[in-house]
Amino acid sequence: MGNNSKIAEQVASIVIRGIHQVNKVRDALYLDTCAWSNLAKRTYSPEPLARWCKEEATYVWLSRFQLAELSGDTRLARPLGKILQEINAVVIDRELNEFSGDPWHKVKVGFEMPLILNGNEALDAFTEMMISSPIRPANYKLREDAEEFKKMIENLLANVPSDRKRSWHDFPKALRSWIEYYCARNGKPVHPEGHTDPERYVGLKLSFGIVFLRYYLNGQSWKGSDYVDYLHCSDMPYARTVVTEKNLRECIRQVTKEIPGLGPQEVHDLKWLASPV
Repeated sequence: MGNNSKIAEQVASIVIRGIHQVNKVRDALYLDTCAWSNLAKRTYSPEPLARWCKEEATYVWLSRFQLAELSGDTRLARPLGKILQEINAVVIDRELNEFSGDPWHKVKVGFEMPLILNGNEALDAFTEMMISSPIRPANYKLREDAEEFKKMIENLLANVPSDRKRSWHDFPKALRSWIEYYCARNGKPVHPEGHTDPERYVGLKLSFGIVFLRYYLNGQSWKGSDYVDYLHCSDMPYARTVVTEKNLRECIRQVTKEIPGLGPQEVHDLKWLASPV
């Protein structure tokens, strides 16, 4: 009965997600890697979260890059699997489809897989995947990409005059250049409404907003985890609710204030996991 119940819940979730997508309703809960780690370590119980998701008709979204990052600590593999037995999570990856310029609710999903870990065999298979499968080299690739991204940001900032007065007034022009650069890099033309429509390139806009705020406005020095924050922010606008660490939460709130209509709708820090409301 337990296995059939889980499958029935996932089927219902797929149907609900399809209806929400048509109606432009964000219905995902996105937990950043730190949140998943805290759940795996039982710093927070998954029970309140699982209950909240059912009450709110919200599914938990786990990205493929998060699995790659979490695989870096093999001690988390089995505890994470046990958490996933209690929370119905779905691995979703939109790949590079955002560069089509479609509104967020029409951006195609390149990969989708419900994580149904019923019984010890499924838990063992997940644990093995996290410890010794090709997912671990993906973790090393993340580090290489982070170093390249760091160099690019440093080169861009080096070309900004040191005496230049910096403000959010510079943001629209900088964002336009960023969108044009990444679309060209991926062989896609910029959609005619891409710069002005807050429903298009949502991941690109939020992730760049974090870069602009942290390094251009605040003069923040690069930290090793910053690239992962950038990747998280590329996914977060597709979610209704986001749980992340306090600093990134405040950054997201500032950026979404500058770009009205850009998701996510709710951003919480990790303490929210103790009592979701």
